[in-house]
Amino acid sequence: GITRLKLLLQNILKRTQPGSSEEAEATKAHHALEQLIRDCNNNVQSMRRTEELIYLSQKIEFECKIFPLISQSRWLVKSGELTALEFSASPGLRRKLNTRPVHLHLFNDCLLLSRPREGSRFLVFDHAPFSSIRGEKCEMKLHGPHKNLFRLFLRQNTQGAQAEFLFRTETQ
Repeated sequence: GITRLKLLLQNILKRTQPGSSEEAEATKAHHALEQLIRDCNNNVQSMRRTEELIYLSQKIEFECKIFPLISQSRWLVKSGELTALEFSASPGLRRKLNTRPVHLHLFNDCLLLSRPREGSRFLVFDHAPFSSIRGEKCEMKLHGPHKNLFRLFLRQNTQGAQAEFLFRTETQ
């Protein structure tokens, strides 16, 4: 429909006399049609993003302060599972390294940290606004295959406190 109309207007433009009023009108119509196409594409993208948020909101539960996920100005940038590394004090002054899967949902304005559940569901245990997130590559000598480490700092998490996490990724 619209793409045929665009081609038709381009053909009309080719056949009009340069500098004529017909060319000016056809050019004006062509620009208006291009703007309409951009608006349609933006609306389709916005609807897809909202549908994705609605779908995701049905799979997320909060163990921390509830966070309104669905917003027209929010979209998912990236999500995936990482391995969180945590050190715990064990008897004999040895520190034990524990690992657990953590799923991150990075949006354009915030980050959700969650534990994977059955049925592709997630239990959010912390979240922070994008402006309070900082990551840095971490060089740490640990026993075993611990490459691709990074630290994630939240200046202000869901409790209004600072939080720090150590993650391992499968790839860089």
